[in-house]
Amino acid sequence: MAVLRNIHIQPMGRRVTDVLAAAIDIPKTGDSLDQSTMTVSGWVIGKDGPMERVEAFADGRRLASAAVDRPTPDLAERFASAGTWTANAGFTLTVETLGLDPAVDIRLRAMVGEKPIARIAAITANREPIAPTVTPRVDRLMVTTIGRTGSTLLMRLLAAHPEIVAYERERHEVRAAKYWLHVLLAMSEPAAADKSLGSENEFHLEPFVAGIPFLNAEYQPYPDLIAWAATTYRSLLADFAIAATDGWYERVATAQGQQQPRFWAEKTFPDQYANLAREVWPGGKEIVLVRDFRDMWASMRSYNATKGRADFGRANAESEEAWLASMGNGAVQLANVAAKHAGRCHVVRYEDLVNAPIPTLTALLAYLDLDARDEVIAHMLEAALAERDDLADHITAGSVEASIGRWQRDLTPDDLTVAQRVLEQPLAAFGYPVS
Repeated sequence: MAVLRNIHIQPMGRRVTDVLAAAIDIPKTGDSLDQSTMTVSGWVIGKDGPMERVEAFADGRRLASAAVDRPTPDLAERFASAGTWTANAGFTLTVETLGLDPAVDIRLRAMVGEKPIARIAAITANREPIAPTVTPRVDRLMVTTIGRTGSTLLMRLLAAHPEIVAYERERHEVRAAKYWLHVLLAMSEPAAADKSLGSENEFHLEPFVAGIPFLNAEYQPYPDLIAWAATTYRSLLADFAIAATDGWYERVATAQGQQQPRFWAEKTFPDQYANLAREVWPGGKEIVLVRDFRDMWASMRSYNATKGRADFGRANAESEEAWLASMGNGAVQLANVAAKHAGRCHVVRYEDLVNAPIPTLTALLAYLDLDARDEVIAHMLEAALAERDDLADHITAGSVEASIGRWQRDLTPDDLTVAQRVLEQPLAAFGYPVS
């Protein structure tokens, strides 16, 4: 059975100004693969100089990168007027599609330094989803969100429902299901052949061995083994992830005095682990939690200033604007999740949770098909809003009410101009006024 089907290559458009020509040689439109890993080979020629790298992106994140330095002697004559760089304009990169949406959509772009020059191709395909063979005893409830959106409040509310189990220590930051999804990813990929754990005869000497050491190309594995590893073996790993997560949360429930929970609840980012969880627990539920992203930014800045830290990605950004652009990408990904999975997820806005908690929780519990009696909601609110000393350093606005609309007080006119430009699309997608 083909794991990747209906591969289609869409070459770059004619409006590219800094790239003279580019092509993808492998794979070709119409190809199928018996594994989820795709080798992409091609070439790209710049108009005024060589391209340095080609990077593969999907879902707002970089999947792979490769230098543009492979020999292409046939292009030297064909593009003789372009420059000497045409003789080494080839590239080959390896893209793992496991963790992407089964409707794979990969973009390739040429790079010089850290500057994206142009998109040179798009590759689409259909990936066969992982097919677990067991039914979970406790099903998935993901809270898909990004930082400072009110996830601590929502998790406390969810944890107070008798049919939802969430690890109540460490502010509900223990993510057991994500750990076993990480195990699935690590164990199902080929081990690196250039490392000790990749050795076909010495892998047992490495205590942290991960991945299959016999699937590298240099070992020339039989095609049926490659197909088995990408299908049946991954299903076995998915079964293990389900069983391990069941075992963990059943014991957490017992320790916390809960009986027979229907769902485990964990926070997750809109990333490859969220995609994978949707496949491993196909009958689960998902809450997309959002907050006015201008308030979110103001809260992050206040938190960092108060703590003297550079959290939420600030340490990796060259400027406030670059930091906001990175966060804006996360906001866009949340909007994409809500649109792509409409009807299969439930959007909760932090402002509604604070200003109208009873109707907001009633609608949420109806989506989850859980007990929504008045006394249950009253208990959730009482438990979640009780004073907690361990949360005192988590609040930056003085109160939850003051945390709404704080961008109008905290952001300067220059800040606001940048925020409106970067965040316009995700703000509008979730019904927030843009100005």
